[in-house]
Amino acid sequence: MKKAILAAAFALCASACVSIDVTETPAPAAPPAPVALPFNGLAVIAPAPTPTSGVHAADVAISKGPWSAERIAQATADDAVDPWKAFAGVMGADFTAANYPATKALFDQVMAVAGPAIGQTKAATFRPRPFVAMPNHPTCITPTDYIRNMSAYPSGHATLGWAWGLVLAEIAPARADALLKRGFDYGQSRIVCGLHWSSDVSASYALGAAAVARMHADPGTRALFDAARAEVSAKSGG
Repeated sequence: MKKAILAAAFALCASACVSIDVTETPAPAAPPAPVALPFNGLAVIAPAPTPTSGVHAADVAISKGPWSAERIAQATADDAVDPWKAFAGVMGADFTAANYPATKALFDQVMAVAGPAIGQTKAATFRPRPFVAMPNHPTCITPTDYIRNMSAYPSGHATLGWAWGLVLAEIAPARADALLKRGFDYGQSRIVCGLHWSSDVSASYALGAAAVARMHADPGTRALFDAARAEVSAKSGG
């Protein structure tokens, strides 16, 4: 009798275990595609300084540095347009697109908003880059003709870097100071690299902040902030 009871109990347990094993977990919803949220970048930043202006004279002086070998190495690394690489030193080695899909959706939205504004403002006026205006000026990379023929004003890198820093500071407030400093330094790397003037970068900070403000004005995009904030909190406590 005991054997029959044990056999029945074992069969019931096995059936339950099989039932648990085959239960499927719903797949997480795919992040939404980025949405274009146009704004007038030309209304945010002033025209590029002229070659005879005092601002340009100050830019020339600042462009000469000097900078340490370590700072030049950092500027060289910052030539990559990659928020994961740029901010991993603050967020941690596991800060990757694969590990942070909601944050990736937010970064994609930053690019969708800031990218057109960068193109619009660059197209409005042509300002030669430091190494073009001063042929012997050193650069931390070997510039291509594409880079050489692109306006220095404003800096796409600095615009995106500051926008990344702002959104990360919002979704990871416990690390806000370090994230903002990293975003600022990412922009400054363009000066160290010899690819942009100081006033290019300053204007880019304003453009990046305007892009983030434009995102906040959109209800759908605010939901991306909420999802990314929850993701960061769950993974690292903010």
